[in-house]
Amino acid sequence: MSLAAQGYTLVIASGIGLILLAIWTNRYFSVNNSESFMVAGRSVPAGIIAASIIATELWAGTIMASAEGVYNWGVAGIWMYALPTGLSYTVFAFIAPRVRDLLPSGMTIGGWIKTRFDSKAHITFTLVALYILIVFALFQVVGGAIMLNSLFGVNYQLAAVLVALVFTLNVIIGGLWSSVVTDYVQYVAVGLIVIFMVPWLFVEAGGPAQVYSGISQLADSALKMDFFRADAFLGYFAVTLGGWGVIATLSNSSWQRVYAVEKKGLRKALLFGGWGWVPIALTCSLVGLIGLSLDLDLKNTSEVFPQVVQQLLPQWAMVFFATAVLLAVYSSGDTYLNGIASMITNDLYKEYINKNVTDKQMLKVARITALVVAVVIVLSSIKQVSLLQLMLSTGVMISAPFFPLVLSLWWKKTSSWAVTLANLVTIGTATYMLLFTQLPLYVTYISSYIISFVVTVVVSLLAPDQFDFDQLKEAAMRQSA
Repeated sequence: MSLAAQGYTLVIASGIGLILLAIWTNRYFSVNNSESFMVAGRSVPAGIIAASIIATELWAGTIMASAEGVYNWGVAGIWMYALPTGLSYTVFAFIAPRVRDLLPSGMTIGGWIKTRFDSKAHITFTLVALYILIVFALFQVVGGAIMLNSLFGVNYQLAAVLVALVFTLNVIIGGLWSSVVTDYVQYVAVGLIVIFMVPWLFVEAGGPAQVYSGISQLADSALKMDFFRADAFLGYFAVTLGGWGVIATLSNSSWQRVYAVEKKGLRKALLFGGWGWVPIALTCSLVGLIGLSLDLDLKNTSEVFPQVVQQLLPQWAMVFFATAVLLAVYSSGDTYLNGIASMITNDLYKEYINKNVTDKQMLKVARITALVVAVVIVLSSIKQVSLLQLMLSTGVMISAPFFPLVLSLWWKKTSSWAVTLANLVTIGTATYMLLFTQLPLYVTYISSYIISFVVTVVVSLLAPDQFDFDQLKEAAMRQSA
């Protein structure tokens, strides 16, 4: 069997396995209403949600982009990729209980904005949040397709279609419950990479001493071995922190888990989930050092992990690696796609198109939406690019809604116009800086956060709201009772 045939067989076999698991999940958990589809019934144990968060973050980026960061920036990249996500969940762990107290019956990030503000702020905020989720779903398709193309020579565009098809069917069939269940399968597979494959790669590369020797022979070895190099801090860490340091707060997949988990375990689930992922990312990033020591000639630096596996390990190990990456992509892809479908259905269709929609109709719309969005994502992934560079450049828009959201939860003067203008002005400025200037990415990120904060505060002081949090809390308590 040719390498390409092996790649196609692997995608088809793993896809069928995941779809059968989704069918079982649908029947076992009775995914027959919008609440079970979007928030899994609101009583999932904290341990399961924590594991689900780890598994959601365990995607192609954890394995491949983390290694790519080290391959590009040397040992400094080891901690620069992993740290922002842990910090992100720490921030959200102190925001999420406030959200749950104020809006216990919520389903999406847009639900709070709709409760707090008027339609213009809600629509603007929802569109920005959808952009964030669509970009993250796009990462899954690109990462999976790059891996299949690099290891097996599978046509990149066809691989993108197959990867998206699998996690789309998984969402359509089982909703959030399907994502939570498949997270466990994927968690085990990626765990085996961390526990066995990475140490095995170091052994086959001649051990840490040989890896160090190989790196020391590079022309820029001093920079590669600098753990706190300044250019990496600005060019890599400042950008990853700007994009991923607040991503948990702004991802609808995180909000769905906030509403899905049992309330007493909310903060614990977020902290254990966010920081439980960090050691895995740190370990996977070390493979970038092996790639440097081998002085690989790569067309796309995202290929460093799969190319190291292909050069050093036997065929069966390469197949296992590919399977684990695919499972990671499927698991995270269905999570983000479910978040997109839930937001479009709950925050746009129900609010502005059909206010009298039945629960059965909402479930149908959510599934159709998932399919349509998947097609858009596949079309957006047609051109092969660096996975890490795609992540760094598209993450800049994440800065726009952060301060408007946080201030809306505690400051009664935060106004609808402030939220709307902060998002529009920040995104407009960031887009201009990205497309029409040669400014470093970190300048764009820092500028975006400053603009978002200043616009929100200034406009709220000029045209303030006087939101009554106590009244909302009382209504929430009555509803819970």
